[in-house]
Amino acid sequence: MNSGTAPLAKNVGIVGCGYVSAFYMATSHRYPDLKFVAAFDIDRDRLQKFSSKYSIRPAESLHELIEKCDLVVNLTTPESHFEVSRICLENSKSVYSEKPVTLSNSETQELVQIATKQNVNIFSAPCVHLSAMAETVNRAIEQGLVGDIYAVYAEMDNDLVHLKQHESWRNEFGIGWPAKNEFESGATLEHAAYTSTIVSQFLKKLFRCTK
Repeated sequence: MNSGTAPLAKNVGIVGCGYVSAFYMATSHRYPDLKFVAAFDIDRDRLQKFSSKYSIRPAESLHELIEKCDLVVNLTTPESHFEVSRICLENSKSVYSEKPVTLSNSETQELVQIATKQNVNIFSAPCVHLSAMAETVNRAIEQGLVGDIYAVYAEMDNDLVHLKQHESWRNEFGIGWPAKNEFESGATLEHAAYTSTIVSQFLKKLFRCTK
């Protein structure tokens, strides 16, 4: 959710230094305007390794991290997403959250309401609507290259993950893929957003362009 008037955030804090954090930092060099000012994790060993690896200052608490940044990247486990994001938003910090935003629609709606009230932003992975493919389709819609739409179908196939030896998946710190969290959240909350967000975006664009 984008408030539209929230200030641009450049000072970034990372909350959660587990499995996925290494993949975020592996691409951070693509965004030279961003400054990673602090990191926090309740696991002190993980926090120290992460901070040392990427030369990011370790924070002693979530509130200390909040004081130092404009945007919080929430990479905690799914059951912690709501509480961490809520605290950040209530302290007028924008939030980019790993998927899913929360584990219930009501919690997600509450976060959007808080963000709107505080004039900050809340975003979530996946951001496929920002991809080159999505931009190409959007241009095609705007230029009237897409004909009449009679049906929409979307599908995402992750194969049989439980048979893909996920026990061996580890990041550069040796932290394993959080299978328990992934399976408990379920494929719908974890991955349906990849297709549902982009399809909804195309439909909104199509309706606007055909009015």
